[in-house]
Amino acid sequence: PDICEATKLPRLDDQFRKSFKSELPVLFITGEMDGRTPISNVEEVAQGFSNQQHLIVANAAHGIMGYPELNPLMLTFIRGERVTQLRVSFPKWELKRPAQK
Repeated sequence: PDICEATKLPRLDDQFRKSFKSELPVLFITGEMDGRTPISNVEEVAQGFSNQQHLIVANAAHGIMGYPELNPLMLTFIRGERVTQLRVSFPKWELKRPAQK
């Protein structure tokens, strides 16, 4: 909504957000720590896709598609095969405290 106001673009009506059904294969990929599009969003949308899989990436947030660790799983899906590993984990980030003097 804020972007629409700032750009003076009209907000799309509820018809745009209406549920739909699809049999196309879909691989949803969600970072477990994604604050923009959380897992619950995918779970809601995925209900309309009869041939979907949902890959959840632990220790990851939004914008994870460029990580090479996901490439083998995405290639499996693109080849038309089922992805059997639907939960992966990126290494945890550790915040380092400055050394005490």
